Amino acid sequence: MCAASSESWLLKASDSSLSTPAIVPNICSFRKENRRRFTRTDNLDSARPMSRQSRRLLIVLGTAAVTLPAALLSGISTAGAASLTPSQSEVRPQIMEQAIQESNGVRPPPRAPSAAPGPRAAGPSSARPLREVFGYVNAGNLGDPTVGYPSWNFSLLSTVAYFGLSVDAGGNLIQGNTSWNVWNSTTGTGLISTAHSSGTRVVISLIQHDSGLCGALQNAQTTIQQLPAQLHGADGINVDYEGVNGACGTQTIRALTTSFMQQLRAAMPSSYLSIATYASSAGDSGGMFDIGGLAPNTDSFFVMTYDLDRSNWSHPPLSCSSYCMSPTGPLTTYFWNDTGVASQYLGVIPASKLILGIPYYGYTNCVGAAVPNAYPTATPQRGVPRYLNSVTTNGSAGVSNYSLARDVHDASGQEPYSTWDSTTYSCTRESYWDDVVSLGRKYDLVNQDNLRGAGIFTLDYGGGAPELWSSLATHFSYIPAAPTNLAVCPGDGFAEVSWSAPASNGGPLTGYTVTASPGGATASAGGKATWAPVSGLTDGTSYSFTVTASNGYGSGIPSAPSTSVTPTAISGWPGQLNPLAPTRILDSRSGLGGSNRLGPRQTIDLTVAGAGGVPASGVAAVIMNVTATNPTAYGYVTAFASGACRPFASNLNYAPGQDIPNLVEVPLGAGGKISLYNGSVGATDLIADVQGWVATSAATSGGAGRLHAMAPTRIVDTRTPKGFATLGPNQTATLSLDGIQALQGLSFEAVVANLTVTNPKAVGYITAFPAGGTRPVASNVNFAPNQTIPNRALIMVSASHQISFYNGSIGSTDLVVDLNGWYSDASGASSGGLYTGLTPVRLLDTRDGTGGVSSPIGAQTAIQLGIANHFGVPVSGATAVVLNVTATNPSGTGYVTVYPDATSPPLASDLNLAPGQTIANLVVVQLPADGTVDLYNGSTAGPVDLVVDLVGFYT
Repeated sequence: MCAASSESWLLKASDSSLSTPAIVPNICSFRKENRRRFTRTDNLDSARPMSRQSRRLLIVLGTAAVTLPAALLSGISTAGAASLTPSQSEVRPQIMEQAIQESNGVRPPPRAPSAAPGPRAAGPSSARPLREVFGYVNAGNLGDPTVGYPSWNFSLLSTVAYFGLSVDAGGNLIQGNTSWNVWNSTTGTGLISTAHSSGTRVVISLIQHDSGLCGALQNAQTTIQQLPAQLHGADGINVDYEGVNGACGTQTIRALTTSFMQQLRAAMPSSYLSIATYASSAGDSGGMFDIGGLAPNTDSFFVMTYDLDRSNWSHPPLSCSSYCMSPTGPLTTYFWNDTGVASQYLGVIPASKLILGIPYYGYTNCVGAAVPNAYPTATPQRGVPRYLNSVTTNGSAGVSNYSLARDVHDASGQEPYSTWDSTTYSCTRESYWDDVVSLGRKYDLVNQDNLRGAGIFTLDYGGGAPELWSSLATHFSYIPAAPTNLAVCPGDGFAEVSWSAPASNGGPLTGYTVTASPGGATASAGGKATWAPVSGLTDGTSYSFTVTASNGYGSGIPSAPSTSVTPTAISGWPGQLNPLAPTRILDSRSGLGGSNRLGPRQTIDLTVAGAGGVPASGVAAVIMNVTATNPTAYGYVTAFASGACRPFASNLNYAPGQDIPNLVEVPLGAGGKISLYNGSVGATDLIADVQGWVATSAATSGGAGRLHAMAPTRIVDTRTPKGFATLGPNQTATLSLDGIQALQGLSFEAVVANLTVTNPKAVGYITAFPAGGTRPVASNVNFAPNQTIPNRALIMVSASHQISFYNGSIGSTDLVVDLNGWYSDASGASSGGLYTGLTPVRLLDTRDGTGGVSSPIGAQTAIQLGIANHFGVPVSGATAVVLNVTATNPSGTGYVTVYPDATSPPLASDLNLAPGQTIANLVVVQLPADGTVDLYNGSTAGPVDLVVDLVGFYT
């Protein structure tokens, strides 16, 4: 690594021709005509006096009046900033010209190029940067083993721009200077070969500044015709033409620049074409660069967001009376800053074309005092330290009282500035530059704005400094890749977004951010999540979504935008329940319902309207028991309205060979149908038994079918016995509900309860039905020997308020029944208790942090889950909610109870656990005034993961 052993890199005016102060008022940054010419003294340049013509021009421009783009102010007042017209507001760096002078100051003898290098390799995908890392290199330093290409980590570079080949006023490539000689030598071809072997592209930077710009643009075809012989296997062209707009023959510089890129694209249709543009160009309708016009023929814009100190000194937060020191590329706060510039460009071109230029250099002056934003002294001895110089200043010869601090105005940018006493210059020196901290903040902006990449001016200013390459890797190679396979399901004021996890690269994924457009609403999810709901959306507005993953190194690459969806207000609700005696309408084993066995990832449609006692019209939703039987692999079933998007939720989970039921409450879709999805790599049979239906709001009247929710209450436990004794083989037991204290004196037509089978001696099932009627061909709970398994049931009662329970097994079994609520009959009041169905949405998943809980629920521990004011549930007025609750990864046997918040866990259960088992159950739970329910893990064996999907609510 090259490093200064003293302050020799800081230039000193050593003769009378350099006696004029090097700092010119910031107008010189706005207009090309004011560009100062540099005279070489050693490895850096000092400034010489401007010509009389330039001085006259400064006087003219100093009296001009104009407005600067407000988008770049980033919160800074525009007072005093309206002094230039748009055509005069070009913020133009001078470092590019200085670099040209340096590179051509040494002219090695020409050497013939070696054989043309081979094509660019793809490179190991895991090692390649996920953003474009575009770096210029000065011709004179290209082959230097300490700062040139031999010192670089090409696995972290996307594009190297050789800076460069100059163009004269006739459009000819200038021959014989250092840049030409190096390019046409083994050093030039060595760069291409080395870059291509790592999958890095190389482009030639075409340079034309000022005097010959008009002629060069008028003779663009000459340049284009000479390029093929000079490519030597390079991958494209970077155009660094700098000047100001003005008349050029019958056209303008602006129009001819746009035309030049069009001609280049026509001549090089498959080559990589980029152009260097000013920080101000996107907002300057009269400037040299027509950003929108250039975009169709330009792959990338290298925006020169540096040398901004030359334009910021007179504006807040500085408002200096003459040039004062400040960051060369501030991130925020200053009048011209990276964040504002990027924002303005993004209003004109897509982020995929924008490369943020970043300096590997700074500026140093003699100052009157070691204070922030100091004024240079009359003889400022301005220097341009490269990164390698700045990072080694402390401890160098002639340096004492060295101090490093961060810029006082741009707290977000964290740009460093250094002060020290210099015996070399007999003054106090102050230097503003960029280190890995401030560079990292700029790289963060690239990621946050999803820009194409970061552009370095120049790579040889940093050479092989390991901390620079490490920072590039941290921000652009170790971050996660883009999530893929986005799918979106809209709801009422929200949308659910799912994705496939990306490569994590540098470390485990720690989280995701989902962003909606327009509006920018966001949702966060844990690192294990593959979906998230985004709320706060406006019904009737079309939205697309992007997903960004994060790991320990930062935010990764945003996904491509999803397809657009439109959230829609729910309609046709609320409705009253109409209970039915259980009726089977689907059995894929026999073909009942029109469907056969479901294959992997298969969806079937089931006609519900007009089947099993459900009317042909006026139906909003159906309540039925769905059973998976004979599955060949692990999987799940999701029930949803036919024609709607499939929600990212499940209704029941199964294991190979398992018979597993669950109650579902699902809206009817197109044609009065529902859809059933088999989420498995294997096949399964499905059975569906209707237990009731919910009327549309238009078809709802009277007091029947209105839910009166209650805290879970145990009404049967055959182990005690309570209600009745253990059920024998093929035995039916009848329970009179009038004997239940909670129901005495009430008029009702159905109840909702949790049925739990325990201690069964053989395979079998339980059927609950109105007493006195014919036992239906249906089931509520399926069980295996010695299994404890629950299921929710909507049970229609007889006229005498009795229900019967049938044990369909050759062995005995115990049965536990927990009551959750009752539905009024026609004599009930015509108010409250009506159901509103929602797009199912996941409220809690302790496996991935959804719902704010990111670890399993401990033994005999309860957690709270806020439900009111989420995803369609009103902030008040909801009396009960319908949830699908799934327990997974239990450590041992136990149970889970869901109950109203602010109460003690009742003697009841909703789920029963066995080690390693995944089990789901529909839960109807009373919602207290605070809109919160509790979930209690009643196991003494250890923790369990819980998943909760919201299905609907009662008011």
